[in-house]
Amino acid sequence: MPLEPITTRLEKVVELTPTVRTFHLHCPEGKWVSFKGGQFCSIHIPQPGKILRKPYSIASAPYETGTIDLCIKRVEGGAATNWFWSLKKGDKVVITFPYGGFVIKEPVDYNPIFIATGTGLAPLRSMILELFHKKCQREITLIFGVRYENEILYDEEWRKLSAFHKNFCYIPVVSRPQKQGPSGWAGEVGYVQDVLKRRVRPEGKQIYVCGLIPMITAVEKAAAEIGFDKGHVHFEKYV
Repeated sequence: MPLEPITTRLEKVVELTPTVRTFHLHCPEGKWVSFKGGQFCSIHIPQPGKILRKPYSIASAPYETGTIDLCIKRVEGGAATNWFWSLKKGDKVVITFPYGGFVIKEPVDYNPIFIATGTGLAPLRSMILELFHKKCQREITLIFGVRYENEILYDEEWRKLSAFHKNFCYIPVVSRPQKQGPSGWAGEVGYVQDVLKRRVRPEGKQIYVCGLIPMITAVEKAAAEIGFDKGHVHFEKYV
């Protein structure tokens, strides 16, 4: 059966970076639909004479019932993102969800490695929060890559989770740090696929990766080089 469109209300907008925002959407009572971490929704965007439908991964956790978080990067000249940037608190946003099979493989009798760049982090955030909500005791690793250190999304949240959960390893990676050294960026420098090769061994692990196609291709190649079985690398490609 086709999914029913739901008219949500924009509750809050949080600026994560100058070009990335989180949009908190509130679902009306009785209209909530359950979903799995990693799935996405379709946004109905009004355009002259038509409705444009765009897929966006759900960034919030499935247990946060009644709300949907979308983590969106503004694209210069993009009809969808320009429309989002024009919205104000209280505006209506029509969505349809859930879609997609990019979800955690059950049972979680392995150590999951999550890898993302940019807003490809959104579905992985949903997955990771759900795992901790379910009190997962497996070793969980997040390798998150950006160009500059001021582009790291949800950094404070990840650091708090890492401090609270001893089984969580958070590895932010910056490819072009603006400043290094004692008063600058002191973390990993380079690309997520290189960090994967340096810091991860395949035994007892599976990879979940989300982002643009070139990055995913690079991660798949790196994973194969260090011995990962192809069936243990799961991905969602952004175009």
